[in-house]
Amino acid sequence: MRKKQAYVLVTTVIILGALSTVFVLQNIAFNEQLRAQAKLIQLTKINVLQARVSLLYATNGDKSLMFDGIMATVDDQEICVSIQGRQLKVPLLVK
Repeated sequence: MRKKQAYVLVTTVIILGALSTVFVLQNIAFNEQLRAQAKLIQLTKINVLQARVSLLYATNGDKSLMFDGIMATVDDQEICVSIQGRQLKVPLLVK
């Protein structure tokens, strides 16, 4: 009788271990997907800002713009973008 109980216990532990492993791997994949989406959103914001600053610079001569908490200024033929304490330089789309 005890052999059957131990057999059921071992099988249950193995199944629960496999399910836990699958859950952890799924959680890791989900977090990576969220990070990738956040980076994509940030890149999209920078591209929209680059287009807006280039258009304003070409039409009005404006050299700075604030968009969604991102500050951008035109310096020569580059746009300096200040985002979350980092400085990025992207090319001006107009000459």
